[in-house]
Amino acid sequence: MQRSRPLSWCTHVVLAATLALTACGPSYEEYRKTDTIQGWEEFLAQSNPNNPHYYKAENRLAELELEVAKVEGTPAALDSFLEKFAAPQFEPIRKQCDALREDVVYNWADETGTAAAWEQFLTEFPKTKRKRKLEARKRIKMGQYVSQVAVGPVRQERVNLAEDPEGPLNGWGWEVDVTNNTAKPWYKLTMGLYFLDDEGRVVDRRDWPVVAKYLPGYLPYETGFDKPMEPGETRTWEYMDGDVPEGWSRKVRIVPVNIIFTDDPEALEELEDDEE
Repeated sequence: MQRSRPLSWCTHVVLAATLALTACGPSYEEYRKTDTIQGWEEFLAQSNPNNPHYYKAENRLAELELEVAKVEGTPAALDSFLEKFAAPQFEPIRKQCDALREDVVYNWADETGTAAAWEQFLTEFPKTKRKRKLEARKRIKMGQYVSQVAVGPVRQERVNLAEDPEGPLNGWGWEVDVTNNTAKPWYKLTMGLYFLDDEGRVVDRRDWPVVAKYLPGYLPYETGFDKPMEPGETRTWEYMDGDVPEGWSRKVRIVPVNIIFTDDPEALEELEDDEE
């Protein structure tokens, strides 16, 4: 019988190197170059905590996941992130998530526009800035009557901002017909013009009243539109602007964001707060 020969020194070296590579798992540098959530999840699935790059990969995955949650911009997205990265080593990035939360919930409530969303904001952040607290209270009130404010189809076109028929089309104009289906006259009703991107997300908002004693900046409203808007009455809301936001997809949403009735004892105070 032929006796097996002992392994050579070279063979030992090769085997040791092979075992070392196997223990370390996939190449960290390859995944670092692609730097995607899917890639880091794959790297971690093929590695183990003994890999010297394992925890760096985990932290980088958390950073990328937080960016996704920020873009989604909802409380649920942040909650999902915190649930996924609950381990103690993620405490620094969890603090970053917590620091973002007030802005995210505020913007989400604004975009959602429901009384429930604004109530959630006030519940989570009772010590928020006074301006945000006033906005939330106005929107909660608006939510009680929004179904009774009829808003017609949006009419959008290029316009001349000086309203010169022969002038260049250097701006955009929007119109909607608004009807008071509540039981009381409106002292003020403000419409919010939301500029949307290709995915339907809000990139900016402009507010303009359909009825008010004064326009923003205490400019006088044209005759007639400063008179209270009676139940059953319809008026055309108009707005023009030449400074449209970057990322706007030529789509808008126009909704009521603030309502004040003529018999509201706090009407004057709310009006003054709104015009600050």
